[in-house]
Amino acid sequence: MSLDEERSRGSQAELLRNNPLLKQIFEQLRNSYITDWSSADLDDVDKREHAFYLLRALTEIEGQIDSIIASGNFAKEQIDSMLKK
Repeated sequence: MSLDEERSRGSQAELLRNNPLLKQIFEQLRNSYITDWSSADLDDVDKREHAFYLLRALTEIEGQIDSIIASGNFAKEQIDSMLKK
């Protein structure tokens, strides 16, 4: 992937991360998973584990978005550096 493509993907990911609707969706999901996890009976291991895995997956999605943003920022710095030479 070219630096310009990396920079573009980073910009798109940043728009996603800063999108108010997506933020609200992630927050609602996180709260729902935490509530399910914490309110499950001690004997209901499957329900607790399911909620935990959903929460973990949501965190990984957010981490992937952040990783793409970081790659895009690094690509932008490289492009800027090459243009200054």
